[in-house]
Amino acid sequence: MSDATPRRGPAAAYAGFEGRVGRTVAGSQSWWPPPALAPAGAPNVVVVLVDDVGFGDLGCYGSEIATPNLDRLAGEGLRFSDYHATPMCSPTRA
Repeated sequence: MSDATPRRGPAAAYAGFEGRVGRTVAGSQSWWPPPALAPAGAPNVVVVLVDDVGFGDLGCYGSEIATPNLDRLAGEGLRFSDYHATPMCSPTRA
């Protein structure tokens, strides 16, 4: 067990940075890390988290309001039909 605190600060923030920070913008070189790519064959996952929407507010659950795009997503994927809500909206507004 170690009581040492991990090193933090400017040096840790630049770990892995391959660009160059110059004295001016012209003397600097930008660098962007390579994008994270999903492995071959990985499933597509879309999580839709909305606030102030009731069970009967979407067409896929029997609403009179037309929600064709959400209905298409629901028809091609997984729908939750037994879930519980909290009286606070803070999780969706955080």
